[in-house]
Amino acid sequence: MYQKERYSTLVGGALNRMRNLKLSRAWEQWQFWYEEMMRQQFLLGGALNRMRNFHLSRAWEKWQFEYERKKHQMFLIGGAVHRMLNFHLSRAWERWQYWYFEKLNTPDLFEGAIRRMQNLLLSRAYNKWTSICRRRNPEEKPKYTSRWDGDLLSKRWPLGQQSTSSLSNRSQGSRNLLDGWKIES
Repeated sequence: MYQKERYSTLVGGALNRMRNLKLSRAWEQWQFWYEEMMRQQFLLGGALNRMRNFHLSRAWEKWQFEYERKKHQMFLIGGAVHRMLNFHLSRAWERWQYWYFEKLNTPDLFEGAIRRMQNLLLSRAYNKWTSICRRRNPEEKPKYTSRWDGDLLSKRWPLGQQSTSSLSNRSQGSRNLLDGWKIES
């Protein structure tokens, strides 16, 4: 019974809103305007009070700042004192954290090493690319010889001395990307 009454109230309210759509919109607009006026009045009143009681306001803000600073200092000192009082427990906790961090990261290290071994040529090419890109002096003569210049390493197609209009040359160059590198002794 209660649900029927609630349902009929909701439906009746919705129907009344639809019938008096303009009145409903005007009411909502007035409510929004009133709330905005009250908010602005509150902010203006606070600003005026701070101006009227400038020294009091300044002292209050200084007290808040000092209180927060002292609170933070006490927190740090309390932590240090608890650490000293429970030295062995603290040492065990840090040791466990170190062990847990190592345990979490060890599978990633092994997984990365295995992936590099499985994709040896790709790994070598990536390492070569990063070493060339990290050169400090761009004027320095590179320690590699290639049919491509080192400035085009970040592009998808190794174009070097090749013509950019020849698609077959570009695709051939991309197939032989790893074959083009030779290290000088």
